[in-house]
Amino acid sequence: MNAVTTLGQMALALALPVAIFAVLALGLGLRRQVVAKAAALREVPAAAAIGSGTLPAADGGGAGPADRRGLPGAALIQAGMRSVGVLLALVVVAAASLWYAFLTNDFAIRYVAQHSALEMPTFFKFTALWGGNEGSLLFWCLILCIWTFVASRSRDPEAQPIIPYATAILAGVSIFFLYMLNTVARPIVASAIAPANGSGLDTLLQNPYMAIHPPMLYTGFVGFTVPFAFAMGALLARVRGVAWVRVTRRWALLAFFFLGTGILLGAHWAYGELGWGGYWGWDPVENASFLPWLTGTAFIHSSMIDERRGMLKFWDLLLVSLTFLLTLFGTFLTRSGIVNSVHTFADSGLGPWFMAFIGVVAIFAAWLILDRWEMLKNEHELESVVSKEAAFLFNNVLFLGAAFAVLWGTIFPLITQAVEGAAITVGPPFFNSVMAPVGIVLVLLMGIAPLIAWRRAKMATLLRTFLYPGLVAAGFLLIAAALGVHQPGALLGTTVAIFAIATVFADAGRALRVRAQISGDPPLRNALRLFSRNRHRYGGYLVHIAIALMLIGFAGSTAYSRQEQVTLKPGQTTTYGGFTLRYTGTQVQQNVIDQVVSAPLQLLQGGRVIGTVVPGDVFYGSTATTPRISVGLHSSLEEDLYIVLAAADTNGDATFVIHINPLVAWIWIGQAFLMFGTIWAMWPERRRLALGSGRGDPRRLKAEQEAAARSARERTVVAATALSPGSVPGGND
Repeated sequence: MNAVTTLGQMALALALPVAIFAVLALGLGLRRQVVAKAAALREVPAAAAIGSGTLPAADGGGAGPADRRGLPGAALIQAGMRSVGVLLALVVVAAASLWYAFLTNDFAIRYVAQHSALEMPTFFKFTALWGGNEGSLLFWCLILCIWTFVASRSRDPEAQPIIPYATAILAGVSIFFLYMLNTVARPIVASAIAPANGSGLDTLLQNPYMAIHPPMLYTGFVGFTVPFAFAMGALLARVRGVAWVRVTRRWALLAFFFLGTGILLGAHWAYGELGWGGYWGWDPVENASFLPWLTGTAFIHSSMIDERRGMLKFWDLLLVSLTFLLTLFGTFLTRSGIVNSVHTFADSGLGPWFMAFIGVVAIFAAWLILDRWEMLKNEHELESVVSKEAAFLFNNVLFLGAAFAVLWGTIFPLITQAVEGAAITVGPPFFNSVMAPVGIVLVLLMGIAPLIAWRRAKMATLLRTFLYPGLVAAGFLLIAAALGVHQPGALLGTTVAIFAIATVFADAGRALRVRAQISGDPPLRNALRLFSRNRHRYGGYLVHIAIALMLIGFAGSTAYSRQEQVTLKPGQTTTYGGFTLRYTGTQVQQNVIDQVVSAPLQLLQGGRVIGTVVPGDVFYGSTATTPRISVGLHSSLEEDLYIVLAAADTNGDATFVIHINPLVAWIWIGQAFLMFGTIWAMWPERRRLALGSGRGDPRRLKAEQEAAARSARERTVVAATALSPGSVPGGND
């Protein structure tokens, strides 16, 4: 190994004791402060101490990092917090040294020799870091250390009492990964004999989507560690209330964004790379990424009720703990070798370690929740089943039920293998039969819940609120049935999706009308001000539209997809699904790093060529026998023409598998809405000027007066709109 990779190996080795030091320093420092406060409270009456301001309130959890100076253990806490930066620097050095080895073709490093080659493009040499087990684990640890450092530097006043505890938990998680990287899965190890050339990256991974898909998934998985750490930190610090929920709102949304985007990018990759005509096959590893998304989404919704009404506190902790555990479970499935999947790594010996760590985390979370049970009492009780609180509770139950169904179907083959000695596979029919009705009900609830009143809704108000969305959905149902859509699942799913979208437009339109009457703003300014000042709400609405659009795509492509296999000679045509295709002959193109075998098909309509689709195979390297599939795709909003080259002989004859996949484009449109809506909901709202801060400055005073007037108008809009639908446009729901 050269000096750079040796430095990386040393940095990785040093990172483990630094992480251990961070946990010990923070733990001991916090313990000393707790003991000191308990002793002080025994000496001074608690009420007098709190009243005089000499001691923090018991429910406040203590001072933040900036206020701990001079308290017992302050130096240890400060040292522990600073060591997080050192930890990040060491892991960055380790990852950078491995990247350097890839980019310089240093095949003396075993991992580089296994996953790179001289002829590989530089782009894929860079992405090869996460192309194998050891490198992807290092990349995971790098993201975790970045999140830990950023979270530990939060300036949110509400976060200060919790930050040292959360940082200790995050550093504790990093200890596990660093131990794996230094013992079981070492990425920077010398090859026994340095080869002249490496084996190269798996051909399936030499795809642009794979440059983005894994980092997105890893960032989403790791992102949910932060809400878990703050939740456990709040319990350890005995911080009551919803401070940790507000603090982690943006973290949870960020993890939701990355994980959701990563899942859909993986669907893109599967659709264009694997050549089976679909985008989601209920593969065990696909399911493993979907599970924390389900529970994480439930947590985001549940936390809104906790923040607004002080309810569902146990649900919040249960869901955030399950989400973190499921991210670990997904990592276990990917790296243990116990399931066969195109997404998994070979058995590396990591499985037992991950199972043990999952057990430790589960026991820790369960013990802490039970020990702090008195902190989880709801501030209000459920008053009616027809209320926003009840709708969100039902939402939690559905999400949790869906997660259990997916988890059961995923682990059932493992259970039968262990019990009976033969794995009984649970295929897509099981998952589709369970998840289709659950998904439809969730989307229906997604349209209803935001518009129901808090505490108790009146039936007359509900009927008035949902009249127009109901009429729109009924009209769509009749039109779709008249056009020949008779498959019950597809018809019901698309109708419910249209209803959910209609509720969004109905509520937004009502708010725009009320605001226009009060403010007198032109329509465009009226809309921009309403949406920009209620980002949480309308960002959430965009996400709801995204899910509804994706349901339309899922329903159409699942119910009405069809395929046919055909063999053609050069010059022959075939007609399928309303498309006429003319085969022009096989083409072979030899490039520097690959060989491309393609079979272009002209797409004809009315006797004229309107386009060309080019299915084929790509062979990397001179000895490659397993090609990367190149799908021929013609896409429209109505349907996709999806063609795979199944075989080609020396005479020029070619066999094609032709798929017609209706409405798939709406899934990718939904993905765009999902990404933009989540970003909009996360984006900080512009802070309004504090009244009185502009004294002495006429311009600032005028700005304050205008801001106060706008604020008053906004409050009037909220109140006026709330009388009609029973909801608040500016709320965090």
